[in-house]
Amino acid sequence: MNIYLAKKDEAQQIAEIHKKEIKHGFLSSLKKPFLTKLYLAIIRSPYSFCLVAKEKEKVVGFVSGVTNVDRLYFYFLRRYFFRSTVALLPRAFNFKNLRKILETLFYPIRKIGHFTKKGGKREKLSKAELLSVAIEEKFQRQGIGGKLLKQFISEMKKRKVHGFKVIVGENLKPAIRFYKKNGFEFVKKIKVHGNQISRVYIYHVK
Repeated sequence: MNIYLAKKDEAQQIAEIHKKEIKHGFLSSLKKPFLTKLYLAIIRSPYSFCLVAKEKEKVVGFVSGVTNVDRLYFYFLRRYFFRSTVALLPRAFNFKNLRKILETLFYPIRKIGHFTKKGGKREKLSKAELLSVAIEEKFQRQGIGGKLLKQFISEMKKRKVHGFKVIVGENLKPAIRFYKKNGFEFVKKIKVHGNQISRVYIYHVK
């Protein structure tokens, strides 16, 4: 099993795993060509990266993240969004779905930026973020997620990031357990799509 920074030609495999294994969330409902463009942007942008776990010639898992989430989304919108609009048809031209796409892309720009530490001190949330992690079903429960996370933290450290956040759906209990087990600290709850509640966790890079 090799873990390394993803290459451009692996974006499609990453999108396939995302769509198959991340069954929650609005992005998973979008077409694979759009997700492929999104992961290509994550791989190519100077503000983000994706690590893959590869068994022989096949990507079996990945974790993606950003050092500055606002800059990644602007990078994607400028370079890929309009070129990938055709991949969204006819979904994008349903007003409800268009609103969800824009909410998903622009939520970082909205004011979610502070949390209260113990002692009452308010601190700004980092713009660095773990965006997504997924493992193919037959490779799950083999410790691959933990190995990917360890490499992810090392990559954040290399990029001079001292802390990053992750946003997890309130009902995703296995994911919440995973982050708690690996040292993430709960800081607040937010709403991304209407009344859907998500939890924000932070990790302090040492």
